[in-house]
Amino acid sequence: NVDASPAVHVWTVDTTAPETSIVSGPPDQTNDRSARLEFESSEPGSRFECRLNDGEFADCESPQELAALGEGTHRFEVRAIDRAGNVDGTQASHSWTVDLTPPETSVSAGPADPSGSRSASISFEGEDDRSAASALRFECRLDDETEFSACASPVSYAELAEGAHAFEVRAIDLA
Repeated sequence: NVDASPAVHVWTVDTTAPETSIVSGPPDQTNDRSARLEFESSEPGSRFECRLNDGEFADCESPQELAALGEGTHRFEVRAIDRAGNVDGTQASHSWTVDLTPPETSVSAGPADPSGSRSASISFEGEDDRSAASALRFECRLDDETEFSACASPVSYAELAEGAHAFEVRAIDLA
């Protein structure tokens, strides 16, 4: 007698590692101490391992939510492992800086007090511990009567009314 329905075993040989990509993450500079990173694999059914700042790789899922990040530069890395156990040897990475320190702004020149002129030119500058001075942007206002608006040094005013005036300027960094 012969078995009319022989047993069958089918398998696939897979020696190709998946490719891992990060599809979203925090901006290069941020003042947010939390981060959300989304990633994917070129092979469906892959699992992932992640690490932060040269820590040990550990199992993770997309999206990865991070909290209570300290000030400074952070690097997140993720690698896919397919169902055959092939590991992506060129893990995907995303780096960003958490900047919690506001820039310093100073007025470097302005009209004398008192002034006999109805016009004024005011110069200012800013510095930041994490951004180049050229990367700062500024907002100014005069006499609390207006909203802050974008400005560049020096700022000039004409036809000023008689009386006291107050000029305010603030620097805004990349974070």
